Amino acid sequence: QDSGDWSVEYSTEGEESRQQSFTGHMVTITGLTPDKSYTFRLSSPDLLYIVGKDALTYTATSLVLAENLAITGCNTSGLTAAWTAPAGAAVTNWTVRCYNDQGFDETVTTTETTVTFSGIDPTAAYTVEVTAEGMTVNARAYVSENSATISNFHVADATANQVTLAWDAAGVKPEEGWLLLYHMVGYEQQDVIRTNTDQAVLSNFIPGETYEFLLQASDGTTVFNGTFTYTAPDAESFEGYGVTAGKMTFSMCNTPDKEDWTRKDLKKDDYTDTFAVGSKASFLVKLSKKYTTSSDPIAIMYVIRDSENKIVSSNVTTQSWTSMWYKYYCELDVPAIPSEAGTYTITIYFNGMQAHQQTFTVTQ
Repeated sequence: QDSGDWSVEYSTEGEESRQQSFTGHMVTITGLTPDKSYTFRLSSPDLLYIVGKDALTYTATSLVLAENLAITGCNTSGLTAAWTAPAGAAVTNWTVRCYNDQGFDETVTTTETTVTFSGIDPTAAYTVEVTAEGMTVNARAYVSENSATISNFHVADATANQVTLAWDAAGVKPEEGWLLLYHMVGYEQQDVIRTNTDQAVLSNFIPGETYEFLLQASDGTTVFNGTFTYTAPDAESFEGYGVTAGKMTFSMCNTPDKEDWTRKDLKKDDYTDTFAVGSKASFLVKLSKKYTTSSDPIAIMYVIRDSENKIVSSNVTTQSWTSMWYKYYCELDVPAIPSEAGTYTITIYFNGMQAHQQTFTVTQ
């Protein structure tokens, strides 16, 4: 005769006896102390005569779960998974299963925290499960269809103002191309560039800063090993077209209220390094040496840092070298000044080379 109500009483040395009621033929007991041996006894509030095994002893153990499980590669050479063991856990063996709905199903036992499955079709999806010996709960990782594995992610070419990143892709290359996401370390703003080839050309990095890259497929399929870190070299002093930074004099000033202003529109009182919030700032630049003309484009980068050397803004404008100058003078408008009062440093780069640096003040 069965019962609709059951109860299990359990205890261990040093703890008060506890009881849990349930229906059916299964119950989950929580709150056990690891490494303690518990005795469980089954009973029913109904007047039943119970025979057979109605008691058992079990030593509680901590749950050991594979951590940081990740698929590190999936191509015709194999699917590789890696993970870490929890701190303080001694795992004798790990059971790793790789399977999909197309008939692939393989299980291996290993003492290592990495395993590679062969016979893989990168156009198919896969699920990997890792279970520690003696455990029933596993960690899972997934691979989408048409995955790609990146290798040899590197700088193929670099100049003061431009870098070419290249990589090799095994597996299935996305038909819609790649998305290369990147940001400067320590800053949340992220940029993206789309490319249909296995390389990307990027420019206007802030000298001396470190950038992190993440390569993704435009169609959202899985990409492995698609990360890269690049530190832009420190800027050299500007030199070119017959002149150097040392032959340039930068005078900061209020921006005249006139389009295409020239030095003739500036009065003596306009020259200043102190600006009110919301105002506009510019530079009048004078060359003290003869220069050569050129139609080369010049990327003019304005980088502003606060008193703690944290970057507040970075803006780039582009002009040809010849159009920048008229009779040894150049007028530059700073795209924006900070909206909060304080002391700041502005650095101006011409094609990645430093042309000028100075401090200025923003007031309320």
